[in-house]
Amino acid sequence: MGQEDIIKSISYDQTEIIRNIIELYCPNGIELDPTFSKGNFYKDITKPKYCYDLYPQTDGVIQSDCRHLPHSNASIKSIMFDPPFVGGKDRKGKGYISGIIRKRFGFYSNVQHKLWDMYHGALVEFYRILVPNGILIFKCQDTVDSGKQCLSHVEIINYAYLVGFYPKDIFVLLAKNRLIGIHHHKQQHCRKYHSYFLVFIKQKSPVKYSMKLKKPKMESELDYKKYLEDMQNEAKPEIQPKPESKTEGCCMAEQCTFKDTNGNCSGKGLKLRCKDRKVP
Repeated sequence: MGQEDIIKSISYDQTEIIRNIIELYCPNGIELDPTFSKGNFYKDITKPKYCYDLYPQTDGVIQSDCRHLPHSNASIKSIMFDPPFVGGKDRKGKGYISGIIRKRFGFYSNVQHKLWDMYHGALVEFYRILVPNGILIFKCQDTVDSGKQCLSHVEIINYAYLVGFYPKDIFVLLAKNRLIGIHHHKQQHCRKYHSYFLVFIKQKSPVKYSMKLKKPKMESELDYKKYLEDMQNEAKPEIQPKPESKTEGCCMAEQCTFKDTNGNCSGKGLKLRCKDRKVP
């Protein structure tokens, strides 16, 4: 296999990425798309058998919410999901930024508590309708909401893992150009010139991620740092100390409280001699 035959994780061509995912994970094609829109994914790729959208824009597309699909449990082999990735209020405070995305997907006034909630509900529904070892392809992009960096791909991977998916693969779609908003006068974050195609399998993950550790309620950051240190120490393998002979310089006094049952000094790790310590 030469370099030209290798399936790479990055590309400037969306169709190339989708074809590569199908070749690796969906040899029979994509069966369902709950965010079909105008079908731009499928100009050169076989159209899914089941096409849905919240607001259908083409013939043959059925209206349905991605969180409530008309399919029985474990009945679908593969899903392509391309939801919106932005949210927030407009400059007049009247709600979500207007445009094509609003007309197509509805209203998401907040990324963390509205848009991500939709992602969570969709992941649960996809897990329900996918067959064991079924494939979910999730296109997403990180975004900035009200000056806060929202790493959506991290949230999606974490939640999918908790639902029961195995994060199998990740592809990065690169862009050479991006639209710049007219209100962006001072840059506070790097502009995103990439998006993701995440590939999940409905199976128990063979990789164990530390996602169940939740930050406990602490009175101060110092308490939290100590908590993490204690957790790390508990995770370290227990090392049995080597048997120690009589400590050099030990007074070996009969009344020494630091001697063990064998008569050896039990003041392990301490530099002071027994006679320099307090004895009865």
